[in-house]
Amino acid sequence: NILKTEGSLVHNALSVMAYELERLYVQADYQLKQIDPASADYDNLVKLCAQRGIYPKDATFAEVKLVSDTEIPIGARFNLSAYNYTVTERLSKYEYIARCETAGSAPNNLTGSVTPITFVEGLNSAKITEVTTLGSDKTTKQQLLTQYKASFDSSSFGGNVAEYKLKLNA
Repeated sequence: NILKTEGSLVHNALSVMAYELERLYVQADYQLKQIDPASADYDNLVKLCAQRGIYPKDATFAEVKLVSDTEIPIGARFNLSAYNYTVTERLSKYEYIARCETAGSAPNNLTGSVTPITFVEGLNSAKITEVTTLGSDKTTKQQLLTQYKASFDSSSFGGNVAEYKLKLNA
């Protein structure tokens, strides 16, 4: 004999509580997924891995050898394809080391003529002749999850096989 239709006193009082309970269930479900490494998002997987002494690697930058027909100042910028390079070091009169501004392995195989972004007096041609240091991608979620699972196979200590494998894989 209680009126429970929309707009009634009981409905209005309980609908707010039902909404808050639903929010609580959604948050609890998210938290439960984050404690399982297989379903955790990347940031929480990093935290779980840190408890096992496993840390993801950041992406690194590729470095290339740049050859030109004139002297180039340190800090001059060049472009090849979709990647920009900054001159960081002088090797000889017309040879330089340039660092890619984009981290990762994508520019590892690029060589060829570059386009100057920074104006260089007397520059007619410049080209990347070789990649001196390969860039690497950051550790993916799947790679991190594989390392996490492998950490349970055996514990590394005192120079045992597991410690050698851990050090070599690092």
